[in-house]
Amino acid sequence: MILFPSRDEVIVSKMSPDEICEALSAITIPPGEYRFWKKKPEFVGKVSTAGFELVHPEKKYNIQLSALPVVTGNVGVRGKISIISLVFRMRWHMTVCYVIWHGIVVGCMLKGIFAFNADRNDTFFLYWAGLMLCCGQWAFRSLFYLSARNTMEKMRKLFGKDD
Repeated sequence: MILFPSRDEVIVSKMSPDEICEALSAITIPPGEYRFWKKKPEFVGKVSTAGFELVHPEKKYNIQLSALPVVTGNVGVRGKISIISLVFRMRWHMTVCYVIWHGIVVGCMLKGIFAFNADRNDTFFLYWAGLMLCCGQWAFRSLFYLSARNTMEKMRKLFGKDD
C-alpha cells in the first residue's frame, strides 16, 4: 500500500498445513494468556489451520514496541508443497500516530501556502513541512520494514527455506 506501509510475502515449504499449524502453535500463545506467561514466547496471537494472526510480544520498559508488525497469513496446498501467504501491516496505534504526523505536515504545508499566497514571501512553514514529511516517512517506514524483515527471517527458519 502506498500510504500505509505493508508487505506481502510468500513462503514455499515442504511441511504439510497441519505441521505448519503445529509448529506455529508451539511458539505462539493466545492473547489472553500472555499477561500471565512467565517465559517470553516468540509470538502472541491466534493460530488455526484456516489461518493465523500474530504479533510480537516484545516489551521494553513495559511499553509495547509499536513498530513491530501484525502478521496475518494462510496456508494453501499445491501437490506436496505448502504455500504460506503472509501480510505484514502496522498496528492500529502506529497507524494513528502515522495519520496524526501527516496531519501536522499538511497543516504546516497549508500555512506555508497561505502565507506565500498572501505575498509575505514566507516559506518557513513549507520548508518545515517538507522536512517533517521526509523525516516522518523515513522513520515510520524504516522501523516497519526492518521489523517485518526480521519477522520474515524467523518465519523462513520455522517453515523451511523457499524451494
